[in-house]
Amino acid sequence: MRKIYLLGNPHNSSIFLNCPFDVKIVERKELDKVDFTDSQEIWGLTYKLDPQLLKNVQRQTNISIKKIETFQQLKQEIEKGREEYAKQKVGS
Repeated sequence: MRKIYLLGNPHNSSIFLNCPFDVKIVERKELDKVDFTDSQEIWGLTYKLDPQLLKNVQRQTNISIKKIETFQQLKQEIEKGREEYAKQKVGS
């Protein structure tokens, strides 16, 4: 299961039902306390956080941050993950 750190809280946790990812939501106040070494991906909600904060995290971690600009885009990314996960299950 892919581990994703989601920077910014979408405040609608229902989108994570049946989510094929292990999502760890990181609030703004937690950004400087989180150890990202076990993350496979970092997603940043630009509609919740200042882009400069995301740049700082990217610089500190050396991990490219996928920028999510709208709640709709977040839903689409999760749906893409569901489809990929379903394909993997069929193929195995």
